[in-house]
Amino acid sequence: VPIIGPTGVGKTTTIAKLAALYKYNYDRKVVLISADTYRIAAMEQLRAFAKIADIPFEPIYNPNELIDKAKKFKNADLVLIDTPGINPKNMKRMIQLKDLIRFSHADEIHLVLNITYKNEMLREAIKSFGIIPFKNIIFTKMDEINNYGDILNICNEFDKSISYLTFGQNIPEDI
Repeated sequence: VPIIGPTGVGKTTTIAKLAALYKYNYDRKVVLISADTYRIAAMEQLRAFAKIADIPFEPIYNPNELIDKAKKFKNADLVLIDTPGINPKNMKRMIQLKDLIRFSHADEIHLVLNITYKNEMLREAIKSFGIIPFKNIIFTKMDEINNYGDILNICNEFDKSISYLTFGQNIPEDI
């Protein structure tokens, strides 16, 4: 399951929350893969969490490696893929992400968005990431807003589902 989205929306923290939730609450075999080679210490952050949570972790440096990792972890219940954050205006990086997703052969893809973004920023992100066939949106930072109507309006406008809502930094409680 690739987790995609703009830079700084909370993808890595959300992945840690999902991994802990599925491992500890639902007793699932979870694997973490990081393709985020852009952000300083992104892989190290996820690797450290995986070690603490006793969850297998694998870094990848090119899309072809996803094929090998899929074979290696074919018995896992859930494989979460941390992808690099991308500025929605950077189409070159967006196309690179699309290629990475293609190699993942994912059943589902989740777009992570920071709900504190202005409406036009949320819409721009959804449109830009639309080159990738995602159906689900995870909204983060729910604890930082007072009005929730934008969430439903945006999902309705773009025909997307809400897969998770996150609030706070506690893992896995704040999802």
